[in-house]
Amino acid sequence: VKVGSIAPSIALDKNNSIAYIGLSECYTLLSGLGLYPIIDSWAKVYELTHTAHALNPNSPEVHFSFANIKYWTEMDLEGAYISAMQAIE
Repeated sequence: VKVGSIAPSIALDKNNSIAYIGLSECYTLLSGLGLYPIIDSWAKVYELTHTAHALNPNSPEVHFSFANIKYWTEMDLEGAYISAMQAIE
């Protein structure tokens, strides 16, 4: 999935939490591959995930994204585990 292919989805429907998470996942991958600055990438992931959470707090995709944030940026293994478990409930 390309970043440019998701942004129009958000423009069409600003309440589409899955589009925000899809874009968040793109930035996570770009950061991990070293193709986008790490600090900028994770700032976008954080912002997009929180936007998606505000729209759909029960979304498994949102909780999985929180697990990634907690694991990769906060080194919060317990918090990442809790968020991952919420994603699969």
